[in-house]
Amino acid sequence: QYLRLYFRELRPHAKSVTLLVVLSLLIAGLELVQPLFYRHIVDNILLKPGLESFQRFAALNLIGGLALVAVVASQALGVFKNYRQHLLNIKVILTLRRNLFDRMLRLPLKKLSDMKTGGIISRLTDDVNTTTGLFDMAIVSPTVATVRLLIAIAILFVLNWQLALT
Repeated sequence: QYLRLYFRELRPHAKSVTLLVVLSLLIAGLELVQPLFYRHIVDNILLKPGLESFQRFAALNLIGGLALVAVVASQALGVFKNYRQHLLNIKVILTLRRNLFDRMLRLPLKKLSDMKTGGIISRLTDDVNTTTGLFDMAIVSPTVATVRLLIAIAILFVLNWQLALT
């Protein structure tokens, strides 16, 4: 029930939520591709017989440059994702606080007099702040971890299906 209410609060921010999920998946994909660059360097450049030193050097520069671009892109996307996620958390907190404040204004005076001042302030600040990481913990992280696991298994099967089965 509370999760449904939280998703209802996220609905106006659907574009931001979609962007965050896409960015998280892109970052996970870029991080999974990086070891393949190093595998290619070792297997197809350094250990490959018959390559001239200038060919080896050119191939190392090319693949090393691509690996560097992947690392920099992953980090840049990570910074942008964290910034967008921080903005989304602030917007959701503001919305939740406004809704909670409006609800408290509509409470009967009897109920408000029974509550302690610290309890009211705690509801308006601490309880709302604890929900800020819920989106990342409940949606983004498990989704990215599942996709990352599936991609890693697929890569293992492509590289060596016997090892992957083992």
